[in-house]
Amino acid sequence: MWVLLVWVLLAPVTARAEPALQWHRRAEMNFGVFNAAASRVGEQFVVTGGLMQSGAAGDWVQVYDIAADRWRAPMQLSIGRCMHAQVTLPDGRVLVAGGQTGRVTDKLHAL
Repeated sequence: MWVLLVWVLLAPVTARAEPALQWHRRAEMNFGVFNAAASRVGEQFVVTGGLMQSGAAGDWVQVYDIAADRWRAPMQLSIGRCMHAQVTLPDGRVLVAGGQTGRVTDKLHAL
């Protein structure tokens, strides 16, 4: 009868410390919003719609240039919206769908 012996060498594993996350102040958006949608397009970050301070669903498209640390608002959506979905397509276009429109004080309406 043959007996096969297997030796396993256990070496201590050195845990790598993850770098601590740090917050850095960046340029302020042209229009402060919440319940907006966002996606990355290359070296830019595109934010669409969102609720404005006035309570209305916003129609602005705001683009943040990561390298330049600068915001611009080059266009507007055809209709203001918040709580919507957004995705960057493989060809670089941004698809915006659904959400709510109107004003918070007058009830928002589904798109």
